[in-house]
Amino acid sequence: MKFGAIGALLAVLAPSAPEQQFWAWFVGNESRVRTIASGHEPIAEELAAQLSKVHPDLTWEVGPPAKERELIISAGGIKEAFPAVKALVAAKPPLSGSRIIAFRPRRAPSFTVELGSRKFDPASMWFRADPDHGKVGITVFVPGYVEGDDAAGQAVYLLLDNALGEYDVETRVGFIDIKAVPNAPERQGLQPFVKLPAAVDGSQGPAH
Repeated sequence: MKFGAIGALLAVLAPSAPEQQFWAWFVGNESRVRTIASGHEPIAEELAAQLSKVHPDLTWEVGPPAKERELIISAGGIKEAFPAVKALVAAKPPLSGSRIIAFRPRRAPSFTVELGSRKFDPASMWFRADPDHGKVGITVFVPGYVEGDDAAGQAVYLLLDNALGEYDVETRVGFIDIKAVPNAPERQGLQPFVKLPAAVDGSQGPAH
């Protein structure tokens, strides 16, 4: 057997990289992925299972139905999984009906979050930005916040991801603190939450 034939045989027998395995699965199921509506469909569970084979912390989101539907590959806010997101998206093949996006992108900073019976509206929130070792430390002021309010903490992180995007939250933001909104006379130096993207973009630090 010639060397070239041996090499071809080894290539067939050798297991492909997890990224290649994922995209091989995706190409065969792209039309089904495009039908995801609630996230509870069997194909949604299959998609999550396939991503976990690449890295256990990878998650996904889909955009609204469109001619070219968005599939967002996310690290779930876990910085250690960022290289896996980049490698997976870099390995994607040409696709006819899907647009693949690395990391949760920025959305409108006015995006509200509902957790159970509570609604967290950024229009009622404030923030202060402070230097933090080359990054931006952010203190978010939430109406009625009390220490240990886990729901408010979860909402703030979701709001930050929406306002800044997953990548910038992990790479450009330093400390994140949460406090109750002070009385009006004590709000000097604070800014409305909707101005947060401009404050971070105007700071020094690594950008995507």
